[in-house]
Amino acid sequence: MNSRAMALYHEARRRWNVPASRALRNAKRRADILDRWEAAILAGKVQLRVVVDELATFDDVAGDTYRVELHADTVPGGERTIRAEEKRERARVDSEGIWGIVGEYQCPTCGSWVAADSCWGFIGNDWAGSGYDEDIMAATLDAVA
Repeated sequence: MNSRAMALYHEARRRWNVPASRALRNAKRRADILDRWEAAILAGKVQLRVVVDELATFDDVAGDTYRVELHADTVPGGERTIRAEEKRERARVDSEGIWGIVGEYQCPTCGSWVAADSCWGFIGNDWAGSGYDEDIMAATLDAVA
């Protein structure tokens, strides 16, 4: 196991209290994706673009997360906590925006960038380390292969 995989393993165990076997399996997978991604970037074959999500609104991103009638009895602090979290997230959307990430590979024939996969609706840089970024990297690498 390389040093990146080891660091990812320890992060998963410490940060999320993931069981050792699952943390090890995920760390090896993540390290492999990140290693291959970096090599493909250096070769000029792939890129990950972060793009403003011009169509999304706060309500699109939030869904029913802040609907008091659905969650007041399951959230410690009830309605007051839900309203405070909603206010904080609305402020984040206003200051950081809503974004998407697009994994692209360079067409070997024409040289243009082709979208392999994407995911939208992230507030600020919440996409980084979300797992979606690595899934998009993996799909993009598969498209290149």
